[in-house]
Amino acid sequence: MILELEKKVKENTLLIDDLISNYFLNHLSKKDMQTINGLLANNKFTFNQKVKLFCDLVTMSNIDQAKFKVYAKITTDLENNDLLNPSYFYNIRNYHTFLINTYSAASDSNSTQVKLFSATSRLSNNIVRLTQVYTEKPQIYAQKGPKNIFSR
Repeated sequence: MILELEKKVKENTLLIDDLISNYFLNHLSKKDMQTINGLLANNKFTFNQKVKLFCDLVTMSNIDQAKFKVYAKITTDLENNDLLNPSYFYNIRNYHTFLINTYSAASDSNSTQVKLFSATSRLSNNIVRLTQVYTEKPQIYAQKGPKNIFSR
């Protein structure tokens, strides 16, 4: 069960990373990611840095920002192999309550571990969908001043 979740999170993270990278490329009018990476001191955007900048640039609700931040934390835990540790889902971390409250379904098991598996899986899918929505959202441009509809 843990390995399936790890695989799903990794696949979704690659997709999300690609969507956010393309968003930056399109909005900064650049053609290659090396130019974007050059904006940072170490010439490499990490997934967490991309998510943070994306959340700062895109107008989104506080709950969506929280979802992105929790997902970024989960990917960090996965990189550190914490997610593969069987005790990972037994130790309640600061965002586990958020996961259970936001993504737990009535049909989920009573086991905290199974609830967290399910909630993490749902969050992963939701972040993919949210990223698609926010990266495909059209720009809205405001008019410079009111138009006089009575003028010729």
